[in-house]
Amino acid sequence: IKELYADMHARNLRLYVNIEFSTEDEDLKLIAANSDGILLMNYDEHQVDSDPGPVASQDWFVANLRRVMKVVPKEKLICALGNYGYDWTLSIPNPKARKPSKPIVLTTDVLSVSDAWQRASDSDADLDLEDASRNPHFEYIDEDRHERHVVWFLDGVTLLNELRAARGLGLQTFALWRLGSEDGSLWNVWDKPSNPESLQALATVQPGHDVDDEGEGDIMRVTGLPKPGKRTVSVDTDEPDPRKKLIVDEHMDVYPRTYTIEYYGYHPNEVALSFDDGPDPKWTPKILDILKQKNAKGAFMMIGAEAQEDVSLMRRVAREGHEIGNHTYSHPDISEISAQQLDLELKLTERLFASKLGMQPLYFRPPYSIDQEPDTDDQAAPVERTQTAGYTIVGDKIDTDDWNERPRRSPQEITQTVLNWLDRMKTQPQFRGSIILLHDGGGDRQATVDALPVLIDALRAHGYTIVPVSALMGKTTAEVMPRLTFFQSVRALPDSIAFSSMAFVAKFIVLVFFLGDILMSARLVLVGLFAVIDRLRKPHGQASPGYNPRVAVLIPAYNEETVIVRTIRSVLNSDYKNLHIIVIDDGSNDRTFEVAREAYASEIAAGRLQVLTQPNGGKASALNYALERMTEEIYVGIDADTVIAADAISKLIPHFEDPKIGAMAGNAKVGNRVNLWTRWQ
Repeated sequence: IKELYADMHARNLRLYVNIEFSTEDEDLKLIAANSDGILLMNYDEHQVDSDPGPVASQDWFVANLRRVMKVVPKEKLICALGNYGYDWTLSIPNPKARKPSKPIVLTTDVLSVSDAWQRASDSDADLDLEDASRNPHFEYIDEDRHERHVVWFLDGVTLLNELRAARGLGLQTFALWRLGSEDGSLWNVWDKPSNPESLQALATVQPGHDVDDEGEGDIMRVTGLPKPGKRTVSVDTDEPDPRKKLIVDEHMDVYPRTYTIEYYGYHPNEVALSFDDGPDPKWTPKILDILKQKNAKGAFMMIGAEAQEDVSLMRRVAREGHEIGNHTYSHPDISEISAQQLDLELKLTERLFASKLGMQPLYFRPPYSIDQEPDTDDQAAPVERTQTAGYTIVGDKIDTDDWNERPRRSPQEITQTVLNWLDRMKTQPQFRGSIILLHDGGGDRQATVDALPVLIDALRAHGYTIVPVSALMGKTTAEVMPRLTFFQSVRALPDSIAFSSMAFVAKFIVLVFFLGDILMSARLVLVGLFAVIDRLRKPHGQASPGYNPRVAVLIPAYNEETVIVRTIRSVLNSDYKNLHIIVIDDGSNDRTFEVAREAYASEIAAGRLQVLTQPNGGKASALNYALERMTEEIYVGIDADTVIAADAISKLIPHFEDPKIGAMAGNAKVGNRVNLWTRWQ
């Protein structure tokens, strides 16, 4: 720590050390001297590995602070406050035994404050703020398992008491363990614990972020929505200063409620096959053939965009008695999109099913298994919105990992994965479910096709019956895929036309681009072929001896004083010598005319260069002005900012020996070809 502290300070960084309350005084001194601060974890008086007891009793909490403050300067001390709990599960001794044994701690669960309240509410337990520790606790008996539960936790009441006591000792800086598990009402008092009104601020208790799960299975429904709770507190009447009064009793008049989600559909000897991400024109027909051969039904969770591409395949799925579910239209991560976009994804797919199948499938499975088993309130909210829209959320407790192609799994491995999940459910209720997840789209599904017949045979050999998802719900396929009424069918006709038009336009665009690619590729091949032929054939364009006509080079210029000298020089350097250069200044506002004349006075005197000027009229006007004053039969026109290659004119002029040729075009190239990009240009 000392070395780290020195190194970090040299880099203008700060070091804070998180330490347990039981740290020895000598270590506290050394750490305080070699850090910018100490974060004292002033909780876990009793914890996972101990017997049941207060998590941080008030006197214990204050005693720890007093001891630490004797060796650590208070300006370096940050007090971390707990807000969570533990549920110790204890054995119940046999009352008929001659010598009853001591209860044994079987397991210990770490709880959020919301979890603790939920368990107290579910068990109808009496929550008590113990006088000695001033920590809330309760107990209840699980008669089904013959176990006793002892719950201790820290909440907003304990935090207010701890803040007031710590501030009374002179501390001003605090931390919280842990965010997300806390009593939400504590934020009403965190910055002002000494305010007399803080007691009233704890009266309303907001729901926590956890979700209350009930039941067993893959299919879920929201049965309870978040509701705030009410709390009554009593304070120490012996303390005259209202800023120092501690809470000595609390009573939960109404427990806050989080989202309650019920899972159902688990049947020990029944399983359902489900297929995601289709329909796929290659893999879905093969899977349908196997299911038909094995006399098994499945549930196909379809992506709307994929189904729109192959309506006939979607209809085959329904025609052969399988069930269909909504898997959104474009397969987004629904936790990353807005509620409006999620609604659009569902509605588009729903309207596609209605218009093309004449049915309204009621299943919904979120892509990527997002929110199939929500753990927090923000994950449960989309489930509630989807349920309100009339959908049944279908999860999948048994994931075959058939989508994993690195490495690709064998049929035996996929089958064994499913059997392992089913065996696990016999002893671990939290994993119980009856729906198997497979895929018929979204990639190479050869592994699924190979594994499916092996899996079906193995399941039946182990005594499992393969049923539709609707059977797990106690319903029929017709009930989960109700047909449209006559009036609904009429209203669906415009949607059918719209989806057909969309499909046609999409295919037309793809066809146009496909044909465009073919034509461009053919053009590229032809141009390349002709270029090779042109290069390999006998050299051409060589002038006959004596063919050396006089050529005029016309250079129209407008405000080109910075480049005109360079352009004229490039023409004068040409290896074709029988040239007459004419520069036409097109009424420039700068010194283009003067610069050209001053730079090449000797060439003008020798008759090789002529510099003209006219009122501004544009490039064409300037060229015509020069044409009227030239006597040469052939002329070359270049821009005033162009550098002409030394051999360019000598390669162009021989072509004019052929009386059929009236004009030739040169090839303009980027001059600074210094890298791949400029070479491409």
